[in-house]
Amino acid sequence: RAVLAVLAVVALGGCAGMPTSGPVQQGRDLRLQPDNVAVPYIAEPPQPGASPSDVVIGFLRACADFRGDHAVARQYLTPTARQQWDPGAGTVVYDRVEATEPTDPSAVVVAANQLAQVDPEGSYRRTAEGSRIERRFAVERVRGEWRISGLDDGLLLAALDLRETHRQVALYFLSPARNTLVPDLVLLPQLPGLSTQLVSRLLQGPTSALRGAVSTAFPQGTDLDVASVPVRDGLATVRLGAAALRADDSAREQMSAQIV
Repeated sequence: RAVLAVLAVVALGGCAGMPTSGPVQQGRDLRLQPDNVAVPYIAEPPQPGASPSDVVIGFLRACADFRGDHAVARQYLTPTARQQWDPGAGTVVYDRVEATEPTDPSAVVVAANQLAQVDPEGSYRRTAEGSRIERRFAVERVRGEWRISGLDDGLLLAALDLRETHRQVALYFLSPARNTLVPDLVLLPQLPGLSTQLVSRLLQGPTSALRGAVSTAFPQGTDLDVASVPVRDGLATVRLGAAALRADDSAREQMSAQIV
C-alpha cells in the first residue's frame, strides 16, 4: 500500500508538471507520408484431409489474399485449373454463402445473396435487392486430396473482405474543353505499390461509365517504362514509355495534372 501510494503521488506530480507552453516544432506533412501501409489479408492454404465443401469454402476465403496473383487461393486448384483461372475477370460481392455437396460427389454448389459487382475496370455497382448467385465448383482428388478442377473466372468476395482488401481511388481525366479534371472512381486492391497501381490504371483510360465523355492527355499506347512509381518526400517519379514523347508542351502539362 505504501508503494502504491508513492506511485500515485509521483503520477499526480508528473501530471501537474506537464508543460503548457514552449516552442512550436514543425512536423512533417502527413499527406506526404507513404500511403502503402495497408495490412494485407493472409490466407490459409488447404488443410490435409479437407472435404470438398471445406476446400471450396477455404478457396473463397483465400480469394481475399491478393498477394502473388492469389497464390494461396491457387493452391486449392488442380494444376490445370491453376493455370486457366483468371481472377481479374470481375468480382461478385456476396453475403451469407452456403455450400452444399450434391449427390454428384464431383461437384460443390455455392449459393449466396449477391450484394454488388465489381467489373474488371474497378467500377462498383450494386445489384437489385434479393439477388442470388449460384456457382458450381467441380472437384477431384489430386494425390489423395480434394482440389477444385473447374470454376468460373473472376472472384467471389464477401462484403467484409471487399471493404478490408480494396480502396476506392479517383482517377482524373480531362473534360471536353480539356480545362477541367473529372474524377473517375474505381476500386483497387490494397497492395504494396499503390502509386504504381494508380498510374498504371490511369494509363488504361476511363471506365465505360465515362468513356466518350472525357479524354486523356496521354498519347495512345503510353505505358510505364519502369513498372514502379516511387514516392519519396512527396515527389513521385513516373517514368513513361517512348509513346509519351509524342505529346506537345500543352499535353505534357495536362498529363502532369492528371498524375498529380
